[in-house]
Amino acid sequence: MNAVLVPAIAAMGIGALFLVYSAYFAISSMREYRRRVTVAVEMLGALKLDAGPSWRFRVVGEGVPPRPEGKPEWIASTPRKFGDRTFTPGEIVRVDLDPGYPGFIYPPGGYPPCRMWPAVAVTAVAGLGSVLAGLLLLD
Repeated sequence: MNAVLVPAIAAMGIGALFLVYSAYFAISSMREYRRRVTVAVEMLGALKLDAGPSWRFRVVGEGVPPRPEGKPEWIASTPRKFGDRTFTPGEIVRVDLDPGYPGFIYPPGGYPPCRMWPAVAVTAVAGLGSVLAGLLLLD
């Protein structure tokens, strides 16, 4: 048995797993993009976080399923792609959000098709590199 056969097969296997994982990330991101809705929300107030401001709001428009029993009526999210825009408590704003994961809000039409593209790109490049390294070891 060749001494590089096992490391080459391991590198190709790990690379294949990374490629499958990047495809999963991409599909998950596209599914998230398709779930997004544009709704009217009432801004309730800001939460000061180390990463920046996060806003508490409640949905006043249609389009988002009702909150489960026992959950608060408000949601906290970090605004993205709003630039220097600030909100005032009580202001009604239209935003894009994912009802399944309302961690971020975007301006209407501003929800990215693949929010996780950096993770998709890194895992795809790492997987491809690992597969190529395994193939080069076999040569």
